[in-house]
Order: sequence, then structure tokens, then C-alpha cells
Amino acid sequence: MKMRRSESGQIIVLFVFGLVALLALTALAIDGAMLYSTRRYDQGVADSSSLAAASVAAQTMDNLHIDRKTFNCSSANMATVIQAAKDAAIERAASNHFTLDDDISDQLGVQVTCGTSGMIKYLDIKVMISSDVQTALIQLFYSGKPRTTVEATSRIKTRTSLAFGYGIASTSTACVGNASS
Repeated sequence: MKMRRSESGQIIVLFVFGLVALLALTALAIDGAMLYSTRRYDQGVADSSSLAAASVAAQTMDNLHIDRKTFNCSSANMATVIQAAKDAAIERAASNHFTLDDDISDQLGVQVTCGTSGMIKYLDIKVMISSDVQTALIQLFYSGKPRTTVEATSRIKTRTSLAFGYGIASTSTACVGNASS
């Protein structure tokens, strides 16, 4: 088959369009991976900050002998526990290059809530972390700056005596499993 002179070179145009499309898809895939990677890192920092705060709060409650009976959200001891929890969360986040405060309305902070629900008395420690993501090609399709926002919450319940202080009794006359009988 004989080629006409005017049709020569058409494959180069198709190749260029295909290459541009392939590069655009590759850039979008890399940007998406950056978003997910940043979100995963942020979630890890939020989780570890919340758990560190919960650990410090539980230890402080134990040191101050706060249990179900002495738990009072408005006491000075609970204010000490709450502040210790906030400080621990802020310190853990700072070790991962995040600056938290005690206000989560800006989606970058820690909030400790003291509460009761029936017989259960608890502290909730909520950590929110947001960060902007550096991307290459998403700005062509999305006018805002890509941002991830994650949160983690830990709950600490007060120490209680076995069965909330109720006695455990058995009406059996035989001790099953006792080696001496």
C-alpha cells in the first residue's frame, strides 16, 4: 500500500497526546498517594498523642487516689489530671512536629472532657490534627489547597472495686476444683 505524503507523521501527534495523558495520570496517582500517606502519618500522630494523654491521665488519677467514689469533674484534683493529659498530648504531638493547643475548633488541638453516664465516670481525650499536603497536579482540578484532618479519642474510666462494690456469693456447698477436699 502506498502512503500519501500528507499523512506521514500523524502517529507522532497521537503519541504526544497519549504521553501527556499518561504523565497526567501518573502525576495524579502520585498526588493521591501523597494525600493518603500524609493522612496515615497524621492519624498515627493523633492516635499516639491521644493514647499518651490517656496513659498520663490514668497514672495521675491513680497517684491522686481518684476512683469512682472520689471522682468529681469540678475538683482541683481533676483539673490537675486534665492539665496533665493535655500536656502529654501536646508534648507527644510536638515530638512529631505538630503544634497543638487546647482548642480543637481550628482542627489542630486537644480537648479533654470530663463526664458521667449513670455509674460510669470518665475522661474523653480528643486530639485533632490537620495538615496541608504538597501536591503537583491536583491544583489543576481542585482550586483549594489539599488538606487532611484526622481525630483520635481515648476514654478513661475510673477504677472501680470488683462488681462495683457488690459482694460475690456462692450458694453451693461443694467446692469444685479444690484439691484439698
